Formats: sequence, C-alpha cells, structure tokens
Amino acid sequence: MSLENVGGMGTPRSSPVVAPKAPPAQSWAAPVADAKARRAATADLFAKAIRCDYTPDGARVLFHGSSEMTQAVMEFVLAERISCAELTYQIETMPPHDHVALVLRGPRDLQDGIRAWVGKER
Repeated sequence: MSLENVGGMGTPRSSPVVAPKAPPAQSWAAPVADAKARRAATADLFAKAIRCDYTPDGARVLFHGSSEMTQAVMEFVLAERISCAELTYQIETMPPHDHVALVLRGPRDLQDGIRAWVGKER
C-alpha cells in the first residue's frame, strides 16, 4: 500500500467514486430535439443498408450506389464528423459504382458503440 492511499492512523483511504461518463463520441452537444432528429435520420440511413460487416476497428456498411443514397451517406459524414470527431469516416465507391460503402473506424473504447450504431451484421 502506498503512502498516498493511507489515511490517518494507518487506515486505507477510500477512493473517490467517479460517475461513469459517456465517451466523447457518444455524447452530442446539441439541443435534445436536434439529437432526437439526428438519431432518427441515422437509424433511417442504416436501415437502408444492404450489407453490414464488422471490421477489427469498427464497421463497413454497404448501400446501393444511387446518387441519392451516395448524397445521403455524404450528408451523414458531414454531420457526424463534427459531433463524433474521434471516429474516422471513409466513403468508398468503385466501378461500376453501383454501390457505396461507409467505413466507420474508431478507438477500441468506441468500437462497440459503432457496431451498435450501424446494427447487426447482415
């Protein structure tokens, strides 16, 4: 036992209790109404995914590559990169450009959150 952990009379000090805090990427500094609307829009986007694969550091979500869907994925990234700055966002499309993929990566403590966000593998 180190001296920092010993109180008067040689008795161990109790450690202060610290309430758990949401990781920064899972908190959002916006009005509650905006957060609810953003969550609904995000759920709607991920519901349109045709495939979802978990990666070692996050997830890869595949969508049909229409211009509208590609725009929706881009708008998602533009909105989320500010509120979830700890994540890496990558948009992929390859010839014949009939699909668009969104790759989300994050540090170890956010990977479960990413997977919960995008939904089950499919």
